[in-house]
Formats: sequence, structure tokens, C-alpha cells
Amino acid sequence: MLELKNITVKEFIELEIKEPYLFAMKYAFAFTTPENTLEIKDVTELEFGFIKDVQYSLENEYTFFEQLKHMEQITSKDIGKMKLTDYCRGASWFIREIYELNKKEAYLLQTNDTWEHAEKFEGLGVYLQKRQIAHQFHCTPQEVDKMTYAICITELYTQKLFSEVERIEMKKHAKL
Repeated sequence: MLELKNITVKEFIELEIKEPYLFAMKYAFAFTTPENTLEIKDVTELEFGFIKDVQYSLENEYTFFEQLKHMEQITSKDIGKMKLTDYCRGASWFIREIYELNKKEAYLLQTNDTWEHAEKFEGLGVYLQKRQIAHQFHCTPQEVDKMTYAICITELYTQKLFSEVERIEMKKHAKL
């Protein structure tokens, strides 16, 4: 069995041969056990645009350096000086939190409605959410990016509920 030194993140970045560490980072308990070692605050209080960027990255190929860039934005810790195991556990914790947000968001915003020609809107998902929130708050989608995730998801859920009630009421009145 290969024994690895518990190096810092900076030392890892400077390594010529990273493969043994990359393998350990993917499979070893010491690296993958989620723990908030980065002391990240409540993820729902982070900016909506930031959370959406991370969600997009996780759906695609999320590289170590892209992850590192994200982690540097949300922690006050000097990541370069952290032990690689501590950093990885913190990143694992954050990623787990994002996956939990994804599940909750999917549940809250799911709908049984099917639109005719809905395929025309494919690829606009996050922009449509930002646009919907911006319309309600009379601001730009760029300003929505700076709002907290909690405020934005609450607004999207509220708008969904209003739409559902409105649809029920319209059906009721149509039957009269």
C-alpha cells in the first residue's frame, strides 16, 4: 500500500506527479469524509449567482482548480497553507451541501405543468430563474446574482405557488 505524506494544498499544486494524491482525493476516507474544515457559513446565505455557478460546475466536469477557486471565494482560511486532507474534507462538505440544495430546490420547484414548445427554452434554465426574480424585484438579472440564495429560492417557490393557485382559480371560474 502506498503511503502519502499529509502535504499542504500549496505543496500539492506544486507537485510534478499528482496521480497518487488525485486517486486518494477521490477514494480515501481521510480525504472524502465531509467536514466543515473551511468554516463555510450557511450555504443558503451565499450569493445566488455563486450557488448557480457551482451547481453548473457540478453538472459538468468540476476540476480541482475550479473547485479551489470557488472555495477561496467563500472561506477566510488561507487554503494554500491547509493540509490537503483538511481542504478536501471541507470541499466535500460544501459539495454535499450543494447537492442537498439541488434536491430541495428540485422538490420545491417541481411542477406537473407541461408547456407546448417548452423545448424552445432549453438551455435558459438559470437565466429564466434570474429573470423571474428580477421582474418581481424590479432589478436586473445581474443584481439577482448578488442576492442570497435563500431569498431567491423563496421568491421562486412563492411565484410557483401563486401560479398554481391562479391556475386552480381559473379552472374553477371556467366551470361556472
